[in-house]
Amino acid sequence: MIVRRQRTPDGGVLVELLDEAGAPVAVVSGFLRHLAARGCSPNTLLGYAYDLRRLWEFLAAQGLTWQEFSPPHALGLVLNAVVLHTTRYMDAAVEQLRQRGHALAEGDVARLSPLVRKHLNVMGHYSFILPDLAGGLRPLRDPDQPDDENDQ
Repeated sequence: MIVRRQRTPDGGVLVELLDEAGAPVAVVSGFLRHLAARGCSPNTLLGYAYDLRRLWEFLAAQGLTWQEFSPPHALGLVLNAVVLHTTRYMDAAVEQLRQRGHALAEGDVARLSPLVRKHLNVMGHYSFILPDLAGGLRPLRDPDQPDDENDQ
């Protein structure tokens, strides 16, 4: 799938999501035209187009159409994104501790899990391709500070 951006004769910007055959994905193109008519910036349109491309790729990998996509599918997608995000930060925290000279037993590190929090529950299995994030990760919290009100 390709996101196409082109200038219109009136100087505007047309952003479309094209399928593998090069044809616009009708429902996505309609949504993007709606956003453009509301005055959204070209960067906003591109952001939505790339996000919707990822959603369409996810749907294809799951064998779903957008009409079949339902809350249980969305919940699985969101939970797996949260697990991925948490795992990346856990890896960064372990690396930071090692760089500061803390001795970490490999067995302890191997048992770390983003699923130990009671608010996470993974249903299904999804794969994510990580983009190269220009800004990197946000700063890690100070390990000497409590992470929430229950630790005080």
